[in-house]
Parts: sequence; C-alpha cells; structure tokens
Amino acid sequence: MKYNSKTPGLLMIMFICVTSLSTYRCYKKQDNGNRALFIYADQTTRQACEELSRSFAQTYKYKLFIEYEKSAALTSQLISQGNGDLALLLDPYNYILEDKNHRQAVVAKASIAIVVDKKNPQNIKELVDLAIPEVSIGACDFLYSTSGYLWAYTLKKAGLLDKVQPNIVLVTKNDLIAAREILKGGIQAALIWRPVAFSFGDKLKIIDLPKNQSPQKGVDVITTASFGQSDLGEIRLMVSILKYSQSPEAAHEFFRFLQKTENQVIWEKHGFSVD
Repeated sequence: MKYNSKTPGLLMIMFICVTSLSTYRCYKKQDNGNRALFIYADQTTRQACEELSRSFAQTYKYKLFIEYEKSAALTSQLISQGNGDLALLLDPYNYILEDKNHRQAVVAKASIAIVVDKKNPQNIKELVDLAIPEVSIGACDFLYSTSGYLWAYTLKKAGLLDKVQPNIVLVTKNDLIAAREILKGGIQAALIWRPVAFSFGDKLKIIDLPKNQSPQKGVDVITTASFGQSDLGEIRLMVSILKYSQSPEAAHEFFRFLQKTENQVIWEKHGFSVD
C-alpha cells in the first residue's frame, strides 16, 4: 500500500473491521442454543456495559460478546457487515437506524465536560479559564467527532472559540487519548465526553459546565443531510435490536434489562444522565 496522509485512517478502518469479524466469528462458535449475544457498543459505555453485562449474564445465563468503538465506526460496520444482535450508539448515529426496522429505546444521555489533572495546577474552574494563554488543551476533532463538534459549538456560543483554539495542542479522534495525555503531563486540560472522564476514577478532576453554558434541549438544534435533525442539548444513548439478529428472544431480554429502573443508577455511576 502506498503511504499517504490517509493511510493511517485507512489502516485503522481495516483493523477495526478485521477485529470485529474475528470477535463475531468467536461469538458464532460459542453461540450454543441462542444463549449468546453480539453487541456493538460506543466506547463511552464500556464501564457501564461491563457492569451491566455481568449482572445480565449471571441472571439470564447468556454469554455476551461486546465490540467497543466510537459510534461512527460501529455504524459503518453495521451498514457494511449486517450482523450482530444489538447496538448501543450515541446520537446522531441512531438516526441511521431509525428508519430501518430496528427496534430502539433511549437508555441514557451523554454530555461533555472539561477534564484536568486532579491537582489542577492551572486552577481551571470554568469555561473562560480555557482561554488563558499558558493552558495546553487536548480535544477531539471539531469536524469529525461528535464530542469535538459539541465543544466547538459550545465555545463558539460562549464567544470563546477563537480564544481557546490557539491553546489546543492535541487534536485526536478519540476522547480516551486526550484524557490519557493529561496523566502523561502532555496537556493540562481535555475537552471530552463526561462518561470517558468517569472511566479514569479519581485520577482526573471533572469540571461540569453550568446549564447556561451547555447546549440546551430544544434550543440548540441543527439539521444536516447525513443525520437529519439533531438536538445538541440531548445526546441520547440508544439501544437498538438489530433486524438481522439471529437471537431475537435473547436480544429482547437484554433490551428490556437495560431499561429497568434499577439499572439507571449504573448509567449515572459511570457519568451518564437519565430522566
């Protein structure tokens, strides 16, 4: 393969697809009497899903195979491969499944947050502090990442985008990379998904945005050709039973399990919000 600026991205897509196919084949080999499920899950859900899946497996005696990636990559896999039993995706990617006969339900909602080292040497407390010249920041790509797009929108709305952008020294497609770079000392703040920050426990300090600075439900709504109408003030985490599931009864069991009232505390424990 000839190397060019697109090669790393292409290699990553190829790696994700090969890894997913390998996981799926493993699932098929161990699927004994429809007692196994293959699930695509956004990477922000890993901590919550691991806890919920252990409880589900113990109670219902199903074996779960979960493929974690960003919703964008998982959506591409769903479209190209057409396999699996369920998907847990963040908006706006649920829009792609809405009109394709997949049964869907909202299980939680995700928001963005500022993350700093627990010692917080720069004393960052609020949005305006990100514009201080000596602050080094990591963020996901403002155009090609949902969390990045949300942050660009939020900063622009606050009149801070032009002041904060010069401080962004790390641009990535993965919130986890930005968070880890704080622990390495490479940056002093990261603009990422709140659930990703929660996955680091007490190693990082989370600074939530006040309501008047966060995207507002029903107000900050955009429409695009790819995803239709998206409410930036309500980024939903939805579970979908895939229409090509080979274990529909088991899929419905997990679908209902995720929506149980007693399981809402698990989503909140790992940085999501529930109504």
